[in-house]
Amino acid sequence: MLIGKPTIERSNESTTRVETQVADFKLWYEVPDGLPMSDGGEFLACAALLPAMHLGETLELPADWPIDPVFRDNLELAQQHILRGQDRLGTRFSRIRIEAATRDTPPATAPGALAFFSGGVDGSYTAFTNRERISMLLLLRGIDMQLENEELWQAAVDGGRAVADSWGLPLLTLSTNVRFLGYHHGLKWSRTFQGAGLASVAHLVPHQEVLIAASHSLDRMMGYASSPELDRLWSSSASSFEHDGAVPRTIKIAALAGERVVLERLRVCWHDQGYNCCRCEKCIRTMIALRLLGAPMPSFAEKLDLGLVGVMGSDQGGSIDYIEELDALEREHPDPEVRRALDKLLAAERRRTRLRRLDRMTGGMLSAIRRRVRRSG
Repeated sequence: MLIGKPTIERSNESTTRVETQVADFKLWYEVPDGLPMSDGGEFLACAALLPAMHLGETLELPADWPIDPVFRDNLELAQQHILRGQDRLGTRFSRIRIEAATRDTPPATAPGALAFFSGGVDGSYTAFTNRERISMLLLLRGIDMQLENEELWQAAVDGGRAVADSWGLPLLTLSTNVRFLGYHHGLKWSRTFQGAGLASVAHLVPHQEVLIAASHSLDRMMGYASSPELDRLWSSSASSFEHDGAVPRTIKIAALAGERVVLERLRVCWHDQGYNCCRCEKCIRTMIALRLLGAPMPSFAEKLDLGLVGVMGSDQGGSIDYIEELDALEREHPDPEVRRALDKLLAAERRRTRLRRLDRMTGGMLSAIRRRVRRSG
């Protein structure tokens, strides 16, 4: 996989555009003034490593965009880690060669820690618990929010800045299509490409430390693209990466429940249908947790509808992990209406688990029957 030499041009009075060709995909980043800019190829290698491994092609970086030797060694370890876990990732990868020049001196970095911040539970928890060492919060357009919705993007920026200001932290925004580089090669963001994509951005605007907020607790993250073991392997000799906050989501929400500004600006929805749509899986599980904790929900325009609890089911794109976390939280903070809704959902999840187990035992027979029924219908 051949990576073209990046071009760097001013987009406007306050933004610089970095653009390059990754095989047949045009990759770009728009970096605001106030952030450092890398002169090395670490950000290119992070973006292109998994697509190249997926294709089984040598990764070729531009000769005048060298990489740090510690980072190069870590890329080899990252490949080993990815190959060991590829069965859980659901995507096939191959070990590849990396052709790149080596830096003579370590990359220049800004002081302090950079933390990615979307205004949701994970990023807010990482920022809140690490605010003493964080020097910059970074909100990403094209990852944390789609590129087209200007009105909603501005609301997210305003909300993020209000929260950052309450903690005395600066917040900047950066736009990129690196997420779509993964999609272009059939790599799902949260399952396969998240850690590498965020590492690409972080190496483009290098800091001494980088915090990537965990999406799952430590005992439930097997098979995901961002983990303590993998995220630290994006580090260089000058920039240390850390997977932060690998605790249950309900613990994070409890920690944030006393932060008034966070609750007023909390944005968990990814549907781009209002600040929070109050109907999707992420909205419903967050609202249930806030209700159980007795916390207000000012950033949710509608009242919690427990009739929508089914959207948290694994057949709807939800996760049994989050259902079980809410189940445990309700046992600590009893709520009969929530209990009835969760019991119904858990019963359905257990049935689905039994059917999946039977499907595996029969070599996929149930899945084949379902596909035939859908085709005939």
